Amino acid sequence: MKNFHTKAELAENLSSTLEDLKDTILNKLTFKQAKLLTFWLNDWNKKYLIYESSFDPKTLIKYSKGNIVKLHFGYNIGSEQGGLHYAVVLDKANSKSSKTLTVVPLRSLKESEAIDDIDERFELFLGEALFIDKLEYVEMKIAEIEESIRLITPEDPEYTKLINLRDKFNKESTNLRKGSVAIFSQIRTVSKQRISEPIKSYHSLAKYKLDEKTINALDECIKKSYLL
Repeated sequence: MKNFHTKAELAENLSSTLEDLKDTILNKLTFKQAKLLTFWLNDWNKKYLIYESSFDPKTLIKYSKGNIVKLHFGYNIGSEQGGLHYAVVLDKANSKSSKTLTVVPLRSLKESEAIDDIDERFELFLGEALFIDKLEYVEMKIAEIEESIRLITPEDPEYTKLINLRDKFNKESTNLRKGSVAIFSQIRTVSKQRISEPIKSYHSLAKYKLDEKTINALDECIKKSYLL
């Protein structure tokens, strides 16, 4: 890419770059990769870039070590954790005015994966059904949606929306029931703008925090991995 000094030159280079990106997405990625990247580019533009300059972290709740947040790690390459995932907050006393947060990404135990299969050099098993309060909230929403579906016909404009929403909550319920694994080898500092939950005190995860034993176990893993 050549250097540019005017907005017209920028526009020309940008058009070329976007055309190259489009070619890569359509012709060099799998359909799944292409779909995920396209979704991410849309979110990155409409949810993050547009609001970056006006984002005020003080409108969010205060986060502390052991809290669980749900955030979008974006579309990444290789084995980097990406997408919408839960994460453990590492900051001991994060200021409300701070725009960033340091976290350990979490993943769910896979269907065919046993606890003994986890590579303890990089990951720590945190336990089964970690988010009980969140699970109860999701199941309550599923019940509410099921009742709404029961009261309307398939011809109703809201029917398909409710079915899709129910399926989304069912998927989340399934994931919440699985064991949770902390990927401490992928600690990262992220913008709070990426957080989707909890951002208000009434959100189901707002008061949830890992117990001291689990936090200490995670600390030990991090020390062994990075400090010794």
